Amino acid sequence: MPILQRVTCPDDPRLMLEQRMCVAPVSKIVKGRLTEPEPERRECEDPRCLTLTTRQTLELFLDPFDCDDPDVSRPLLNGGIRVTDLVHVFDRSGQGRGFHSGEFRWEAGPLLAFGRLSGITNAGTHHEPVMDCQRCEDPGFLQGRLCGSIARAEDPALRGAQIFANYALRADRVEGDGLHAQDVRGTIEGVLVRGCGCC
Repeated sequence: MPILQRVTCPDDPRLMLEQRMCVAPVSKIVKGRLTEPEPERRECEDPRCLTLTTRQTLELFLDPFDCDDPDVSRPLLNGGIRVTDLVHVFDRSGQGRGFHSGEFRWEAGPLLAFGRLSGITNAGTHHEPVMDCQRCEDPGFLQGRLCGSIARAEDPALRGAQIFANYALRADRVEGDGLHAQDVRGTIEGVLVRGCGCC
């Protein structure tokens, strides 16, 4: 029986130097929703801290944006992303800084990809000295990285191709017990990476 391996991101510097790859832009606008959080408060004595852990489902629906690759990403990588178990761990409450992670399923017609996303919640990264449109505290803001691999596609050359991207999401309601977002909006900006033999 073959051994199933976890999806790995195509960002190993040694492999990037050794292998020939083809890279195409992925650029999406996303809209979606979060289910109600299942909160659990946890206390630690050494070191002394209080955290909130939540689990919920995230559903995103994708549309192409300006930089989307016209040959592959724009026509084929739309559809939806579903994260059944999006887990957060927050400092003290859902309004504190936290981190999140979840396994995703990206489905667009016959195309199916699996992967993982992870990042930071309630932190604004677009502040001085680089930009000035956020404060360091930004409740409802999720930013991170996703990495996935295409498992099923009509074009056999796309099977095994990897999606490597940054995402920024905005949840519309944040409370002490987590994110209560019937409305989630955001962006996905990244690349589709394929071996050179298939381009």
